[in-house]
Amino acid sequence: MDDVASKGYSLAADAYQASRPAWPLEAIHSAFAEWQLRPEEGLVVDLAAGTGHLTEQLLKVCPRVLAVEPVAAMRAHIRDADTVEGTAEGIPLDDAQALAVFVGEAFHWFDYTAALRELARIIRPGGGLAVMWNTPVDVPQERELQRAIGELVKPYAYHPKGHDLFAGDRREEREWLSVAGWESFHSVQYRQHFHEQEITRAGLVALVGSWSFIAALDERVRTQVLHETERLLIERGIDRYRQRWRCDTYRTKRR
Repeated sequence: MDDVASKGYSLAADAYQASRPAWPLEAIHSAFAEWQLRPEEGLVVDLAAGTGHLTEQLLKVCPRVLAVEPVAAMRAHIRDADTVEGTAEGIPLDDAQALAVFVGEAFHWFDYTAALRELARIIRPGGGLAVMWNTPVDVPQERELQRAIGELVKPYAYHPKGHDLFAGDRREEREWLSVAGWESFHSVQYRQHFHEQEITRAGLVALVGSWSFIAALDERVRTQVLHETERLLIERGIDRYRQRWRCDTYRTKRR
């Protein structure tokens, strides 16, 4: 597991749970409809489950959900589903045991080829795979604020594959769709689903603190970054607002 992710998410589990957005149920329902699978037909896996935001939504649709998460502090927040320690490159399941696997906000941390090999092993033939990210949709009055926060954290920004975090979204990061391993799956279909989250000033500060590269900073520097984030919000009179999210979903089936 990436060192920044391991350290950062161990320290940021509480902030992650408190601040990260949920996932739209529509994305889950439409995935099963497109796969022509019924959720009750087998085990559904939330891979790299974090604190269980996606797990919670899957439980509303799927009778059997297993959350796989390597970081103990994150895993401890998951209450209502079975949990197990594991990584995308080493999933503790038998061959063809999963009906479907969902990955929320984590695929960029994986060793792509090794993870796809492991996913092909545990997903039954005809089973589903959904890779998802939440991407903020610009709210005109908040665009300047988002840009200011981006500039504030840019000196510390870290992406496991070396991308510029502020240069675009995952739809432009095409290499993960062309690596070895996808040959075990049918063509990937892209879908969008939209949802909203009410953001408070404290919640937005916690969201910045939940980013692994911020959480992994020296305590003094991290405290300074979060203080500067709060100062930006106070200067702009931001107390709360509604953030619209685009759930980018990439879906495929095991051959």
